Amino acid sequence: MEFRELTIKEFEKYLNKCNLKSFLQSPKLDGKDDNSYYVGVLKDDKVIAATRMISKKNRFGYNNFYAPKGLLLDYNDIDLIILDRMIPDISGDE
Repeated sequence: MEFRELTIKEFEKYLNKCNLKSFLQSPKLDGKDDNSYYVGVLKDDKVIAATRMISKKNRFGYNNFYAPKGLLLDYNDIDLIILDRMIPDISGDE
């Protein structure tokens, strides 16, 4: 599996086929002051999970990232659910 930044086209293609999508994930909501990044997990060159990450600068000059409505993935696939459970461990949250 590979984690990398996706192009908007790759992200929209995955977003359109995802069952549990949210309009908040749409690139069409990008404002002129938003810094959006589209990231995903690929398996055999196929996107299996993705999210829109929005970056906002805080008053200390650091960037805070958040993903509106969380990850887009197939929650019926047990391997992806395990991946979803790993995300808080990687970030240090819990």
